[in-house]
Amino acid sequence: MKNFTFLILSATVYFGIAGSSCSQKVVYKTAADTVNLNQELLETERSITRLTTELESATSKAEALDSEARTAKAEAEDASLESTQQANRATNGDLKQARRAEKKAEKAVNVLEDAEDVQKKLDKQKDKVKDLAKELEKMRERLQELQKQSQVLQNQTPQ
Repeated sequence: MKNFTFLILSATVYFGIAGSSCSQKVVYKTAADTVNLNQELLETERSITRLTTELESATSKAEALDSEARTAKAEAEDASLESTQQANRATNGDLKQARRAEKKAEKAVNVLEDAEDVQKKLDKQKDKVKDLAKELEKMRERLQELQKQSQVLQNQTPQ
């Protein structure tokens, strides 16, 4: 529950900051706007730093989940093969072999469900990486716009 609350709080803050700085697309034209421009530049640079860190973390987690998913898939295939082999033996065997086959089949189902869960986590993580990359690109574009506006203002200001 703590993680969920933290996630909601993080998302609220994130979209509040990112939304306020990106959605407005303020154009600074006069020397009086310099303070506001510098403030947005600083906020944008901080957001880029934060997003870069989050993206690196999410990418690392996705790589770990990918490895885990491959391992889980291999384990599921092995469990399925063992279950099939045990079922083949049980068709010609006694009740004890049939029970073993049933246990192996249950184990194979559980292992397969675990593999599917890991794959779902991996898919979610890949989506998160994609979303973070898009948001980071938007922030970088906004930073470039702000830097151009800053340059224009510096050129207008007499030295």
